[in-house]
This record gives sequence, C-alpha cells and structure tokens, in this order.
Amino acid sequence: MVKLLISQKNKKENVKSGSENRKLTFKLIKLTSLKEIQILRMYNLMCDSYDNMSEIQFREDLQTKDYVGLLLNNLNEIYGFTTIKVNSVRIEGVNSIFSGDTIIDKNYWGKNNLVSGWVKAIGQISTLDTTKPWVWFLISKGHRTYMFLPIYFNQYYPSIDRDKGKELMPIIRSIAKKKYKNNWFEKEGILRFEKALGNMNDELCNDTFNSRNKHAKFFLTKNPGFYKGEELVCGTWINEDNLHPRIKNYFINGVHEGLKNV
Repeated sequence: MVKLLISQKNKKENVKSGSENRKLTFKLIKLTSLKEIQILRMYNLMCDSYDNMSEIQFREDLQTKDYVGLLLNNLNEIYGFTTIKVNSVRIEGVNSIFSGDTIIDKNYWGKNNLVSGWVKAIGQISTLDTTKPWVWFLISKGHRTYMFLPIYFNQYYPSIDRDKGKELMPIIRSIAKKKYKNNWFEKEGILRFEKALGNMNDELCNDTFNSRNKHAKFFLTKNPGFYKGEELVCGTWINEDNLHPRIKNYFINGVHEGLKNV
C-alpha cells in the first residue's frame, strides 16, 4: 500500500515555521468524513511512535470506529488524532465510549488542545442517550494515556486509591471480557495478544520506565509488560461531577452543542 512519507526534517521545519503553527485545533468528525490522505497521515503518525505497525490492521481497526478527533494546525494538517467507538459492546444499564488509537506528534506534546477538544467531544456524544450513565473505556500501552485519568477525573479504575474504582471495576471488566474474550486476563487486568497490535518504540518505553510520577509508577506495577504491547484496561465515569473543575466547562459546552455540527 502507498504510504504518505513525511521526513523528520520537514516536520521540524513545519513546527518551527511560526508560533501560529504551534497551536493545534481539535475537530470531531464522523469516520465517514475522513479522506484517504488523512488516513495515510494518521497511519504514519502511528508509525512514528510504535513499532510493528500493520497498515492493513490499522485500517481494519479504524473502520470499526464511529468518530475521529483530529488535531489540526492552521493549514488543516493532522498532527494528532484519537478514534472513538460508541458502545463497542452492550453492557446492561450503561453506555460506553471506547478510545482506540490516540497519538500526538511529539513535537507538539504540551502544545495542543487534545484534552479540551476531547472532553467537549465526549460531552457531545453523551447526548445520544441521556437515560443511562456513560463510562469511558480505554486501554493503555503506556503511562501517558493512563495519566488522563488521575489528572482529569475524580473516580476512575484502576487507581492507587482503590476506593476510587470500586463501582467502576465490575463494569470495566465486563466490557473487557465481552469485547476481548480470550485476550483478556482478568487476574492481571490486562490484555495480552498472541501477536502484538503495535508496541511503543524504545524512546516512549523509556519515558514510562524513567518517570518519577507516582501514577506512572503505579501504571508500571499494573502493566509491567507494556513494552511488549500489553495493555492495561481502564475506565471512568463520563459526567460533569466526575471531571476536574478546570475542564468541566468543556464537557458542559459539548452537551449544550450536541452533535448537530458533526
């Protein structure tokens, strides 16, 4: 298959071309709105950070999603994205949002609107059904994904503080069992695949191994085989009260807007 190749030199030149190019804007779109050149760009972003990637596998997985959140510069070039599936499996009494592949060009770490955009997006999606609570089900290959939970949510699973995940644990584990079947190892709380679905490169692995953050260390104890592509099953409630104050308004704005512009 054809690949969209972007050199490290060109990427650095794009990032340094002006302060206006350093700000990325989050845009939620339906999967069906993606263009071929965008899919190729997304795949190459994954290849920049993960080893053993398969383009066929990436495309097949992408087609199972409902929405994509894109991080765009002022030229509408993609420098990050996250994929979203609504109710990937049915669990009685709850709705779920599943986060698939998520990546940001490392030149833009800490200089983007992924968090605010994504929180608004889950607010928008939650308007699809207001009769049942929503949970966010995510799987983490590295601590940076897991860190979204302690930084931005009050109750989540798994947590250093076990009380924070009491009610969530059976729900999240039920989703994992139903969705991943034999790849779900309940005792360890992880997913392990016969063939790794892409594993982080050495640079990102070392980032997790060397972190001194207490939550990153907790992640490492829960998923010591992350460097082999093993994934920690995680989750949290999606509602206004469970969000930290500094991002709560993004969720509220998403609820008010709904999906009318997506």
